[in-house]
Amino acid sequence: MPTIGAHPKGTEVAVWGGPPRDDGTASVIQINVVQMPENERLSKLEDLMETVLKDIRSKRTSWKQSNYRLGKIDGISFLRADWVGMAPNSDRKLFGIVLVGIHDNRVIALKTQEVEQYHEEGLAISLNSLLTFQTKP
Repeated sequence: MPTIGAHPKGTEVAVWGGPPRDDGTASVIQINVVQMPENERLSKLEDLMETVLKDIRSKRTSWKQSNYRLGKIDGISFLRADWVGMAPNSDRKLFGIVLVGIHDNRVIALKTQEVEQYHEEGLAISLNSLLTFQTKP
């Protein structure tokens, strides 16, 4: 099972943060692509999703998440989970979306999160951006 949260060897990570708002918060999008060793084939999206969510959940309290939903982005099957949790030692409620897929023995994790007061509009914009994900030819 890949250690997606710890950024193992063969991992590419891209993080985008929107402009800071007056309260210091910003939209966040993160893309992790983990190249798995040739001898380690991947097949279960549910197990990979659980690994990604476990990492996020470990940094939150009052965790709630949706059931997984299956969809496609650029022809690749992705599972989606929405989540809500509190930032530790804070009164900030966070909302997030995680999409996990497999392509050419790479795990692809697309993630976004928003603070409560901006989550509806912010997550809609971020999700629309994530849905434009494309693999390199």
